[in-house]
Amino acid sequence: MGMAVGAGHYRQWHKTATCGTFAATATAARVCGYDANVTKHALGHAGSMAGGIWQCRTEATETKQLHSSHAAISGYLSATAAQARLRGPSAVFEGEFGYFPAACPDPDTSFLTAPFTHWSILDTSLKPWPCCRHTHSTVLALQTLVNEHGPFASEEIDKITIDTFSEAISLWINPGKPGS
Repeated sequence: MGMAVGAGHYRQWHKTATCGTFAATATAARVCGYDANVTKHALGHAGSMAGGIWQCRTEATETKQLHSSHAAISGYLSATAAQARLRGPSAVFEGEFGYFPAACPDPDTSFLTAPFTHWSILDTSLKPWPCCRHTHSTVLALQTLVNEHGPFASEEIDKITIDTFSEAISLWINPGKPGS
């Protein structure tokens, strides 16, 4: 699902919240042993429940941290609602007002129908620090400095220069202006 939504989706939407809602729904349906029909309706509900706009990155907020839990809660709610016979739209992805037309300007749906060959989760890693992965190279650099030269007080630092890409800068320096 994360590959199918396309790069355009990520410009406006946090995939942890959006794709995570579909993943949590499918997982809940599977763990609960729901059949294909119930799962179809559950995914229909998930399409309406999925959210996670990036506006939270333009201000100093903690909204992004809620996205994972909201996806999990929405997944469980979507699955249990479908099991209780509440119907969800069956064309949730491709329908005229479905998820792809509404939230994905450049989807590649071939990822959803291609023969299964590889578990993408095997290509993921665990984050060594509890912050955005965009910031980890800077955290590693600071850790390396401390390891090589010992602890130091902030008063000892005259200047820090970080060369990175605009996405990382927008998260660190100026949360009110994305890309600055």
